[in-house]
Amino acid sequence: MRNFIIRKLSKILLMLWCVSPISYANITCNDACLALDLNNDNMLEAQIDGILFVRHMFGLTQDLLIKDLDIGNDAFNEISKTIHSMGDALDIDSNGEIDALTDGLILYRYMSGERGSRLVEGIVAPNAERSSAVQIEVYLESLSQ
Repeated sequence: MRNFIIRKLSKILLMLWCVSPISYANITCNDACLALDLNNDNMLEAQIDGILFVRHMFGLTQDLLIKDLDIGNDAFNEISKTIHSMGDALDIDSNGEIDALTDGLILYRYMSGERGSRLVEGIVAPNAERSSAVQIEVYLESLSQ
């Protein structure tokens, strides 16, 4: 029961944290990251693209998905289609579940420029088939190839 409560509180805190964007370094896209560039600005931005993925994985839709992200309402439909079209590809750690607290945070960290052990430290699901930083980096780089 205690683990259940801790997990739920973690989700709530992360959701609240994701409602307001914070600033990180942007990563200029090459062809390998265009599938993750949800707002089509040729940059992977944790404070925009990463937050959109995490919010989507938490089940937020419409206004809550794009709140405070300087994205027009017209873009919502296109972003939503793009995320939904990725389907199971968003199961970054390949544990059979798309989870904001594992897959979403890995994507967010990746877009923040984290690589190596810092990319996956403390967030990979225990039953993940892709659990090492190398496996996950290779997977993320291959998403649009």
